Amino acid sequence: MQLTHHKGLNLERWAAFPLHTQLLNVGSEISRAREMRRAGDRLQEERCYERALELIDITIETTRNIAQLRELTLLREAVASFTAKSELNISLDLLYNYLLQFSTLK
Repeated sequence: MQLTHHKGLNLERWAAFPLHTQLLNVGSEISRAREMRRAGDRLQEERCYERALELIDITIETTRNIAQLRELTLLREAVASFTAKSELNISLDLLYNYLLQFSTLK
């Protein structure tokens, strides 16, 4: 997989992180997207979603657990809904709060 935004990251290194750490990295991008939305910077907000989607994609590629794959594909759909017209009705704050929960895991 060719990475666009995280060129210094390879799949083996990413796969070595626990899932909650991977999701916290996704959450960081969603947090940045929230800040860019509040600032009215739509271009930077879109870039945050692109980076989050790339991290989700490499997480999906390195995950073999079926239950985790289902959750990750739903997460990907939720993030992608902010970049295109979507019938998925989810708020950015709800998505952020979901990802924030992973900060309590070890």
